[in-house]
Amino acid sequence: NQLSLYITNLINQALEENNVWAGIDFEIGMRNNAATITGVNDANIFPDEIEFRLKNRFKFLEERMSLNVGGNYVIQNQGQVINQILPDFSLELILTDDRKLKARLYGRTDLNLVGFNTLAPKLGLGVTFRTEFGEMNEFEKQLKANVRSAIEQ
Repeated sequence: NQLSLYITNLINQALEENNVWAGIDFEIGMRNNAATITGVNDANIFPDEIEFRLKNRFKFLEERMSLNVGGNYVIQNQGQVINQILPDFSLELILTDDRKLKARLYGRTDLNLVGFNTLAPKLGLGVTFRTEFGEMNEFEKQLKANVRSAIEQ
């Protein structure tokens, strides 16, 4: 976590005076999946998967667009040496001024669970609505009011 924060600060300091990026977040994580997949704890402290992610927000379009690029570097899986980078991305666009409605295009590549030497790409498009509420009936009222105002426009 500290390494991720340090790299994020370095990148943002280097890119302070630019016209494209509003901010960049860098994340790196390590996992040892051998014990969870096989059920055997071989006391291996070295990771078999390294995850990296780079997320940035763009200054144009009033910072309504963000791009998240990353992936996993898989060293081995179920005893098989793989050494592959499994990329993923997501492109998010904020659709409303209150930033509650978003559209997201995403793609991810995972190992195929049937044939471990093959890859299984996953692509998708989604729409997200986010709001805060205290009680469920309050949420229902807000949702009905939002739908009515959207229909009337």
